[in-house]
Amino acid sequence: MKALACSLVVLGLLALPALHAGVTVGTELNCDSNGDDNRDLSDAVFIFTWLFLGGPEPVPYLSGGNPSTIANGDCNGDGSRDISDGIALLNWLFSGGPEPVSGPVDSDGDGVPDEKDNCRLAANVDQLDDDADGAGDVCDNCVMVSNPDQKDTDGDGIGDICEISTTYQGSLTATSGRWTYVGVVGLEGANRACEMNFPGTKTCTIDQLKKAAATGELSGATDITGRPVASFWAVDPTAPDNRQCVHTGGEKIAWTYATGHLAVDGFFVTLDPVSGGLSDVKIQRACQGTHWVACCK
Repeated sequence: MKALACSLVVLGLLALPALHAGVTVGTELNCDSNGDDNRDLSDAVFIFTWLFLGGPEPVPYLSGGNPSTIANGDCNGDGSRDISDGIALLNWLFSGGPEPVSGPVDSDGDGVPDEKDNCRLAANVDQLDDDADGAGDVCDNCVMVSNPDQKDTDGDGIGDICEISTTYQGSLTATSGRWTYVGVVGLEGANRACEMNFPGTKTCTIDQLKKAAATGELSGATDITGRPVASFWAVDPTAPDNRQCVHTGGEKIAWTYATGHLAVDGFFVTLDPVSGGLSDVKIQRACQGTHWVACCK
């Protein structure tokens, strides 16, 4: 494409007029790159010459005599000036393409240009984004849980991370970072206890807990003794051993450490008992605090 643009420059140099002596302020036409009050082949050549041959920058684009929010030469309104703009101008001139934009593209008409709009196809002047994932609330498929990828595997308009699935089934009793359930230490003991108390379940991972929180499943959570749950150990298979209470001097498996003589900690999250929301992941130093172990399908 660059070679094509350079060829057009060479072929069109004769069509490139010098800047008018009196034209120094700017132009009221976007993509009137040379400021001669006309948009033609010479303007496309002007853009390519600036981009690839060190020619002068397009003159300022004015709107009502004031600087526009779009730069002259951004013919397609995508917020940047590059080879695609010269091609867009040529397409308009010779192939029936769309006319160069006269201002920032605003597809939903909410006054926020597409390049800055967090919902390009749904009007939202306030640009609210409660979960700060880059998708505005009015078009976010999971409003209260951050999901920048907006993944929706089944295409039902509800983001995967918010899909209702009754993941969470219950909680075992609180424990330090050295888990011992049904006489077995570590994750295996917890899995056995989960299966015993909530058939068909295993210890919840942190991703499962986040999904359960997004669907309100953790609100009012209690453990198998009826005690309200205030926090959960955050099981994360991708986390380093020193954040999963691995007893590096003993069993060398997760959730078997809580003595404080090794540089080993554990991830956990706190639970809002009313909303069922979770905090960001925190670190329990030396794995010596007590938190609950959740069971999920």
